[in-house]
Amino acid sequence: MNKKITLIFLSINIITAVLLLAFYAGILSQQSTLSTETMQALSSKVIPSIVANGEVTSISGRTLTLTREGESIQVPVAESAEISLFSAYNTMMGGKIITPVKSKIKFEDIKIGQTASVIIKISPNGELNGISVSVFPQKGGQQ
Repeated sequence: MNKKITLIFLSINIITAVLLLAFYAGILSQQSTLSTETMQALSSKVIPSIVANGEVTSISGRTLTLTREGESIQVPVAESAEISLFSAYNTMMGGKIITPVKSKIKFEDIKIGQTASVIIKISPNGELNGISVSVFPQKGGQQ
């Protein structure tokens, strides 16, 4: 009798474990599908690019690390990317709005502490590719 109860108890535990594993695998499968759909959408021609904005906190090779409000992202910047610096400017001068001056610079001219906006294209496999970088003056108008 004890053996029967033990076998029944063991069978129920095994069936429960199998059901829990199947349930967990189903959740993971849904997350993976959602992620794939999101990646396809972000790499589609309908969404040509996205923009990352933040302070340049690290530069390694051609990869910029941008940080904003405690969150960071590393963005590899393509060799063909346009790199621009927007000069410091006054917004009002004699009642007229002054337009910032945009000049082309080299990737090597980007400095830690500057604010940058990177236009990013996401490949179908999820890799980020910086296709344009706009650099803004550091606080206090320094470049």
